[in-house]
Amino acid sequence: MFRVQAPQGGDKPKIKFLDLFCGIGGASTGAVEAGLDVVFAGDFCGIALASHSHNHPECEHRQMTFPCEDRELPWPAECEYHLHGSPPCTRLSTMQMKSEPEKIEEAVALVRWFLELAARKSPARWSMEQIGHPRITRILDDMRRSNRMIDYVIVDFAELQVPQHRRRLIAGPPWLIDNIRAFRSKDRYVPTGRAVMTMPPQVKYIRNSLVNSTKKGGIGERLSKRKSMRRVTRPAFTVVTTIALRWYGADKKVIRNMNIRELMTLQGYPAWYAFPDNVRMSDQRRGVGNSIPPMVMALALGLRPEAPPERRPGERGACLTGSDTVSDDESF
Repeated sequence: MFRVQAPQGGDKPKIKFLDLFCGIGGASTGAVEAGLDVVFAGDFCGIALASHSHNHPECEHRQMTFPCEDRELPWPAECEYHLHGSPPCTRLSTMQMKSEPEKIEEAVALVRWFLELAARKSPARWSMEQIGHPRITRILDDMRRSNRMIDYVIVDFAELQVPQHRRRLIAGPPWLIDNIRAFRSKDRYVPTGRAVMTMPPQVKYIRNSLVNSTKKGGIGERLSKRKSMRRVTRPAFTVVTTIALRWYGADKKVIRNMNIRELMTLQGYPAWYAFPDNVRMSDQRRGVGNSIPPMVMALALGLRPEAPPERRPGERGACLTGSDTVSDDESF
């Protein structure tokens, strides 16, 4: 059974939402969609905070570094609040696992700090998004042996109706994790071509610009074009900060890069989210690639996503024309 934990209107005061390591506001945007009141956002990056402020102007914004003392944060008094954190996870990704061990230690320590903060200050209402690194899961396993309000799940966001494959760890109290477990299903996959309405009509494939395998950590063997390309009848590759996603035609020649709004669609951002005019495109892409999809945050908080896009009239195969048949040389 799907547990709805988000406020449902009426006279009940809105639950306050505090967003640490907020970035451009993926978690905050999801919280707003779920009916919460975002009251605080903190991050070290002033550019990201400017984008957050542009979309959440009533929220208090503070450029700061973490960890910090409890007293440095504006804890709401005499009202219910939810604490969220997305500690930087780049150093824990597969591309970084064989380099800079001291940076990995710093990243793990920051995650531990946030988990201990959540356990102290908001044990019944908190959440964290992170890479499912073994060091992180060990910390969570140790903590939940003595704390029943700690649980986690590692999930491919494509199973949550996000139109991209993005495997991440979500931690929080059991009710929040149950919301995700109850909804996840491979039957919820949304094809890229169905989600992105501005896809060029001649597109048949998407490809990322990653040229080397990272499955075993660091830089591995060079990928063939076949392994870095897939049909748009499938969810997209992960949207990240440094790897471009591109539209390709049936001739396997590039048509163009995905634009920022298309990347935001793959990340589950609502149409009302917009960047300030003075934010550079590179910073926009970095912000989108580093954020949690808002629809995942909203789902965790109890808001069931809308129905996925329906099949378009005449849709066949990878786009509006063509065939679902995959020949031996393009089985991807």
